[in-house]
Amino acid sequence: GVTFNWTAIAPPFISGYTTSGTGNIPAQLINNTGSALANVTYTITPSMNGCTGPVNYYTIGVNPEPIVYTTPVTGICSGTQTNIQLSSNLTGTTFTWTVIAPVNISGASAGTGNSIQQLLVNNSQTPQTVTYVVTPTGNTCAGIPDSVNVVVNSAAVVQFSSSPQTICSGQSTQAVYLNSSVNGATFSWSSVSNGVTGVAASGIDSIPAQLLVNNTDSAVTVIYNVTSGLSSCTGQNANYYITVNPIPAVTLPAAQKVCSGVPSNPITFSSTVAGTTFIWSGSSLNGVTGFIQNGTTAAIPPMTLNNTGFNQGTVIYSVMPSHAGCPGGPANYTIYVNPMPDVIVPPAQIICNNGSTTPVVLASHVAGTTFVWTSSAATGITGNLPGGTGNIPAQTLHNSLAQTGTVTYTITPSAASCPGPDASYVVTVNPSPGTLFSPPPHVICSGQNAAQVNLASA
Repeated sequence: GVTFNWTAIAPPFISGYTTSGTGNIPAQLINNTGSALANVTYTITPSMNGCTGPVNYYTIGVNPEPIVYTTPVTGICSGTQTNIQLSSNLTGTTFTWTVIAPVNISGASAGTGNSIQQLLVNNSQTPQTVTYVVTPTGNTCAGIPDSVNVVVNSAAVVQFSSSPQTICSGQSTQAVYLNSSVNGATFSWSSVSNGVTGVAASGIDSIPAQLLVNNTDSAVTVIYNVTSGLSSCTGQNANYYITVNPIPAVTLPAAQKVCSGVPSNPITFSSTVAGTTFIWSGSSLNGVTGFIQNGTTAAIPPMTLNNTGFNQGTVIYSVMPSHAGCPGGPANYTIYVNPMPDVIVPPAQIICNNGSTTPVVLASHVAGTTFVWTSSAATGITGNLPGGTGNIPAQTLHNSLAQTGTVTYTITPSAASCPGPDASYVVTVNPSPGTLFSPPPHVICSGQNAAQVNLASA
């Protein structure tokens, strides 16, 4: 039968092939360390009975094995990109990767492409290692997978010693200490005052106690921007808030003056700080009664106040504003209560017909009282003045009848525009007496006895 002798040649970067042999060409593990397709060429010579046949050629093309090259990665900070660049010895190589990540790592996933750009977050307080296994493929040939380990360092999570604070303007804050569960963390902070005064601008490690003042009419929040650090990694940013409520002031209407027994006007409180509430209480040091003693409304309703004295009395309300637990300074509101004037009436007079009265001098227990009076005479009495002001002057009064008559003066007192109750003053006018004869005048003879003449009042 026919026998076959063969030899093989290839470029020097091809290895693993058998250079010669007889019979069939055996299976061989051939390696191409070059960067392009290369051929192993077999020259086959058949022979039989000493006769040599024509030479034949058999070719095996060997694609090179792709090799993946990765940019070195040491460690990254939590919350940053991996930025792993992939390249190969062969043009046109593609890459796929799988990932092995601990449970405390988020953001890692399998994929394809020429770079691994993934934002990895370490949710623990210790460094975590993520392994990417990258497989290159070139000319349909898969290369040997290569592993890339990425150490993801922990971020220093900011922990505050106290929850956000709310204070009143003019109060001091509590000091806030900054901590982290990661040892070696450092902290720095800066503040945004938003118009509040007394705010420290910046610092490290802790936020000190500060006396903060809010001069506006609304609550204002101071923001402290805290940045933590750990080795070469910037940690998480966190904000701490202190809200400063304003101090409310009460706005009062003008004081009012009222007459005893006359209702007051309602008293309405207000403030430039929206939502302000009020607590108020009233008192009188000079005997005024009828006022509401305390309340929590924004208005005091009308009240009928009574001053039984003879001098002006007062009711003073102390009003305390409050907003969001922040009390403002008290303010006083005064109601002046003028007394009801009286009339001190002198003794009544009794005069005779055609006689003159004594001037009537009017007085009151209330200083400054003025008087208005009118008069009313009984039938048959004339000469009285119909009215006037001040004292009642002397008057000549006439009684044309045979019986007693009177003149009544009605006097109305007034002080500080407050009228008092009317008082009456009476002058009694007696008639002039007449004479009646019984018997009437008559004539008698000389020597006769005159009858007794009885006299009577006409």
